[in-house]
Amino acid sequence: MSALHHIASGIDLGGTKIALRHFGRDLALVGGETIATPKDYRGLVDALAYLGSLAGDLPLGVSAAGQLHPATEVTLTANLCATGKPIKRDLTCALGRPVTWLNDAQAFALSEARCGAGRGATSITGLVIGTGLGAAHVVGGHPLARSTGLGGEVGHAALPADIVGKYGLPVLDCSCGRRGCIETYVSGAGLSRLDRAMTGGARAAEMISAERGPVWGVFCALLAEVLWSVQVSVDPEVFVIGGGVSRAPELLADVEKSRRSLPGFDLPLLRLAEGGAESGARGAALAALEADGA
Repeated sequence: MSALHHIASGIDLGGTKIALRHFGRDLALVGGETIATPKDYRGLVDALAYLGSLAGDLPLGVSAAGQLHPATEVTLTANLCATGKPIKRDLTCALGRPVTWLNDAQAFALSEARCGAGRGATSITGLVIGTGLGAAHVVGGHPLARSTGLGGEVGHAALPADIVGKYGLPVLDCSCGRRGCIETYVSGAGLSRLDRAMTGGARAAEMISAERGPVWGVFCALLAEVLWSVQVSVDPEVFVIGGGVSRAPELLADVEKSRRSLPGFDLPLLRLAEGGAESGARGAALAALEADGA
């Protein structure tokens, strides 16, 4: 890909694949490459360095699951072989150039705030409901700073006690090492766990959302509680929901119904993401452009 055709690149680092995407002046996708995610750390850094080299000397950002401590640059992640490693530093050394690094939820929220469903809003909270539950806040077009890398990680707050008690839900271990985290039920995998807890079944999330039965109703009630908790914390103008669960046909209507049943003040707008699969890479590219002063 010639650097003449793009102004910045973003890498979306996932547990199974790594996607490099090039973006033009209007932040439209103009090219890229995708490879499998290596299972060893050295291979992971080498793969990132290879993709990063394809960006030339233009701004480059990386979006990745997990947390990168802002001071130590040590990584904490559940689905990559990088926990405890200074992956950003190692990639920077391998490339011999600066790299901007964002949590995947931050990149998603930034992309939606600037180019997607949050355009024009003063503040948004982006929630990615996929294998897990990630969230990030963007205020004035900029991701809210994270002093330890954990800000916005609502998926690892505790489940609402009243709903756990009402439905007799078991408190489950979370991959983060804690118990009873919200994402153990409010996620794609969590929806299947919720089905098992309530019915003894093990249906796929797509079947549960399509049926719109009691299990889906409890899921939407839990998600409504998550949105309320975020509202009383940072009070965004707009919520933008992405990830695999966002493709459920009646998600917005059903969550809105659950939200309206909660006592409180006016509710922020609730929208579906517009950026598709490229949101993470686009958000990383946007952050890289900003860091570069473009």
